[in-house]
Amino acid sequence: MTKAEILKEINLEYQFEQYLKRVGVTEAQLLPVQYQEMKRAFFGALGQMFVFYRDVIPELSDDDAVVCFQDIGKQIQTFWQNELKKDGH
Repeated sequence: MTKAEILKEINLEYQFEQYLKRVGVTEAQLLPVQYQEMKRAFFGALGQMFVFYRDVIPELSDDDAVVCFQDIGKQIQTFWQNELKKDGH
C-alpha cells in the first residue's frame, strides 16, 4: 500500500463516506439533522474505540490482544445480525 493510499484510508471523513455506502445511505436521503446525528454517532464511536485501542490494547499480551480483537469482531457481528432481524431480514 502506498503512502497516499494509507493516508486516504486513515482519513476519517473518507471512512464515514465508506460507512454510508456500506449501509446504503446517501446524505441526500437524510434530513440534515439525521445526517448530523449519524455523523456524530460515527465519530463518537471512533473516538471511543481510539481511546480503547490507545489505552487498553497496548497493555495486553499479543495473544490477549488477538482474543480481544476477535471478541470485538464477534460483538459487532452479533449486533448487526440482531438489527437485521429487527428489520425483518
